[in-house]
Amino acid sequence: MLNLRDELAIERTKLANQRTLLAMLRTGVYLILVSFTILSLPALEDLKWLSGISLVLGFMTGLLGIYLWDKEKKKIKRAYLNK
Repeated sequence: MLNLRDELAIERTKLANQRTLLAMLRTGVYLILVSFTILSLPALEDLKWLSGISLVLGFMTGLLGIYLWDKEKKKIKRAYLNK
């Protein structure tokens, strides 16, 4: 049986994991928005290659965030909740 301090520590760890996921998703969305902005502005026509890189990095950042969140969630569950 876990005491109150341990239960609160688990909750803080879960919240930190969720906060990290949201930060990575936010970064991914911003990179995707930068990509669309570059494509929509005629003055930045020479930077279309940067738009492609930004789009790929945005999706990769979002997917990496989801992967790391899930991995850490399983680790937390194994470490604390299966005792």
